[in-house]
Amino acid sequence: MNDTNNEAFIISDGVLEKYCGKETDIVIPDGVYRIGKHAFSGKSEILSVTIPYGVTEIGQAAFRSCWKLKNINLPDTVRLIEWDAFYSCTSLESIIIPQGVEMLYADIFRDCYSLKKVQMPDTLTDISSGAFRSCRSLTEIEIPDSVTSIGLHTFEGCSNLKSIKLPASITEINDSTFWGCKALSSFEIPGVKTIDDNAFAACDSLRSIVFRNYVTINEYAFGSCDSLESVEFRSGCRLAYQAFAACKNLKSVTFDYKPSLDARLAFERCPNLTEFIIEGKTVPRSSVSSPEPLFGAEPKEEYVLTEEDILARDNLNLWRGGHL
Repeated sequence: MNDTNNEAFIISDGVLEKYCGKETDIVIPDGVYRIGKHAFSGKSEILSVTIPYGVTEIGQAAFRSCWKLKNINLPDTVRLIEWDAFYSCTSLESIIIPQGVEMLYADIFRDCYSLKKVQMPDTLTDISSGAFRSCRSLTEIEIPDSVTSIGLHTFEGCSNLKSIKLPASITEINDSTFWGCKALSSFEIPGVKTIDDNAFAACDSLRSIVFRNYVTINEYAFGSCDSLESVEFRSGCRLAYQAFAACKNLKSVTFDYKPSLDARLAFERCPNLTEFIIEGKTVPRSSVSSPEPLFGAEPKEEYVLTEEDILARDNLNLWRGGHL
């Protein structure tokens, strides 16, 4: 049944503060400009909501845990959608973000397990932390060229996301952004200069990666990518300790330039990686004490790096790898 009974809504000065009814299909009255904090939160019986033209703001956790909510249309007047707004709306299947919205706040669609389609406006500049975390029905998503920032954990646990293309305006992929995207088999990141900790960890469908531009890759950024077989660096990189750790099927790492000696440490616990290809020359992985400066720096005689050396170096930053 539809609920248009104004007695079911607590409204003050144009702000819908609380819905007190028990109907499944909700029509919000005209004259509302803001849907307030937690206004519909926990109303698990709601199936659909009609929001009138003129609403400009949707408050924090406004529809959080509306587990059966499947359909909601946001009017073109909406400009602000606050954090947690649709958190754990587990039946929501699609959403169109109106033109004029500039930010998707933290955890806005987190745990929307049924969400399959998202349309973002070209006014959007910022996608905040956890915005689509654990949206496990997402298979693809188009990010507008206007976006310049993607937060931590944004697509973490989107286990059916198959591909991603980031605009050149995004220069950094933050911690755990795509962690556990197990179906992700390809990505395009043309403007990215830094890939932070765990950014693509446990992306089990990645098989081959080619880095065409100089990039900094932080700890465990590609750790435990179980299907990864080959990595190629064409324009230089800075590799952190264990950047590619525990990639159990990694067999080939190619540098089209001469990396630093400690670039090896980025590939710890990769049991099938026995050699590197450096400037077209095959180099055994075990050649740590070779007198030939294969990795761009000649090691001291009989010297092997210890764990204490690693921890003390570079003010405990644990950076491994280097510049051309």
